Amino acid sequence: MNLAFFGGSFNPPHNGHLAVALLLRERFAPDKLIFSVSKNPLKSAFDISDEDRLAMTRLLADELNATGNISEASDWELRRNEPSYTIETLEHLAQVYPQARVLLAIGEDNFRSFSKWKRFEDILARATLVVFERPNANAPMDFTPPETACIYRVPLAIDEASTDLRQKLAQGIYPTGEMPQSILTYIKERRLYQIHA
Repeated sequence: MNLAFFGGSFNPPHNGHLAVALLLRERFAPDKLIFSVSKNPLKSAFDISDEDRLAMTRLLADELNATGNISEASDWELRRNEPSYTIETLEHLAQVYPQARVLLAIGEDNFRSFSKWKRFEDILARATLVVFERPNANAPMDFTPPETACIYRVPLAIDEASTDLRQKLAQGIYPTGEMPQSILTYIKERRLYQIHA
């Protein structure tokens, strides 16, 4: 079994996330793709609940499943009482899917600082990394991957950023074309990311 794992805060999910998922499916044909919603590191004027982020990520999975039912949103990290790290999520997945080959999708920026991840050597031993190259990533690499690591690099022309989308939404600008319509509708109906005095 091939299992693709794509973690993040998904705050909010957008077309960049969808593009990563579509490329994962096209290039690697996973049997299952899990969007794992992490605890929200953001504490800001337009912070939103874990429940809303999970609901939007489920809508993202629905978008992907419209053309092939393989994806799901996981709240495993959200349900934990302590901070969750990628290696711990991978260990959990190994218990649930003991025969799975795991593909871990990460962005170029995260890859360039990968040595700062908790037990990054164990991550490389447990998973095949799929690194999505961002057009504007220019930070220096902080480590040299071991020769035993299995790493694929996939160009990704889309350079969407959740930070930019949150700023637009806070100003009452709804960025049609930058996220799936179902997610944009969810945000509008609940007036998420609006700054309230």
